[in-house]
This record gives sequence, C-alpha cells and structure tokens, in this order.
Amino acid sequence: MVRMAILFFISLCLCITCRQQQLKPVTSADARTVLLHTDKTVYHLTDTILVMLRNGTEQVVEYPVICAQMLDISFQKKEDGNWRQISHLPLPDCPTKLRSLKPGSKITFKLAASLLGSVGEYRLQTNYRFKGKESEFLPVFSEAFTVEK
Repeated sequence: MVRMAILFFISLCLCITCRQQQLKPVTSADARTVLLHTDKTVYHLTDTILVMLRNGTEQVVEYPVICAQMLDISFQKKEDGNWRQISHLPLPDCPTKLRSLKPGSKITFKLAASLLGSVGEYRLQTNYRFKGKESEFLPVFSEAFTVEK
C-alpha cells in the first residue's frame, strides 16, 4: 500500500508522459546525434519541464528507464562556473530497464521543476548506447536552463 502511494505521488510530481513520435527530417549538424532537450530556457519552481530525448542517428539507441517508464535522469547545477552533480530523481527502489528509440524518433517526459529544489542554473544528463553493440553508455546533456522563483 505504501509502495503504491509512493509511486502514485511520484507519477503526479513528475507528470510522466512517454510517447514516441516520428520526427520530420532535420538538416542541421545535430541530425546525426542523440540529443537531450528541454522545452524552455527559463522555468519557475511551479513549472513542468518538458524533456525530450531525440535519436538523430541512423541506428537504434537504447536508454535507461526506471520503474518501467521514467527516463533515468540526473541533475547538475552550475556553481562557481562548474557543473556539480546534484542527484538522480528521488524514486522508490525500482529496477532499471533499457528501452529502444528508433532512428529519427523522440521520447518525451514531463518533470516537475520543484524536484530540483532551488533556483539556479541546471542541466540534465542521461545515458544511451547503440542497440546490438554491448558498448559503454555515452552521456548526453541537455542545454542549460534557469529555474527562478
């Protein structure tokens, strides 16, 4: 019962939506990379951050999810000009699984800005690897964004 309540609370806080969408062709240099984006550059603590993981490569990539549907994201905060690791999402003890993302697709998640805890400049990080290649995971960072009151 307690575990169900925790999962329900986290789902409400994170406002998770997971849907793969086929993207239109992109002509920039970013078209051949895996990107982590946020929808805005400035948020308030009461806002929801729209997080998109996009596969611009020609290969299927794998990315980690927690509790079967939440992107495994960590936070970094800029302090004294340097990025400092803050934490991972505060989640119950759930297994981490890999999901696949097809070439030219993206997956979208929603994240409550209040989970960052305070105002400041942040970026998000997750990891991915190419499917079928037992290679190490590669980090991908979002662009920096600001959280205000």
